[in-house]
Amino acid sequence: MTAALSYHKLALGPIITGLKNAHAFISKGVAHIEAQGDDPNDYLTARLAPDMIDFIEQVQRFTDSAKGIPSRVNPDVAVFTLPDEEKTFPELLDRINRTIDYLEGVDEKSFEDKEDVEITMEFAGGAVQVTYSTLEYVMTFAHPNFWYVGRESVNRGELIVIGFMLRLRMTF
Repeated sequence: MTAALSYHKLALGPIITGLKNAHAFISKGVAHIEAQGDDPNDYLTARLAPDMIDFIEQVQRFTDSAKGIPSRVNPDVAVFTLPDEEKTFPELLDRINRTIDYLEGVDEKSFEDKEDVEITMEFAGGAVQVTYSTLEYVMTFAHPNFWYVGRESVNRGELIVIGFMLRLRMTF
């Protein structure tokens, strides 16, 4: 018999796995950059399109997306803050690790009976308000937002040849 899936595991488990995967993928890219003798800043500031934010900001946004989940599900959980100060790959990898450590340390009990609690999120400077149950928030906003922003960040790793080659191997 399998144990029931808790709301805590549903909300945070896939996100933690995604962060660990991003850390591994970026670490492989860094090893490639170092082996080639390339300037890491060329990759850190890369943009796939002129109107997109750079790789550093992409990593900051997907970790922000992840770390915001616990305090939105339960306002009694302290907000975890990470200032956006990273400028190097080691600093970005540390940010991902700190986010993982925080999420792994969130008490499972803080999610108990919170699925139907309503939260209101504001967008466009408060001009748009959306109310969700926390379960709807996790399933229709938090997870999709994390995976979209995370995918955009890791796709930037395709600028790194090893990332592109790994993707090709997975595709064919």
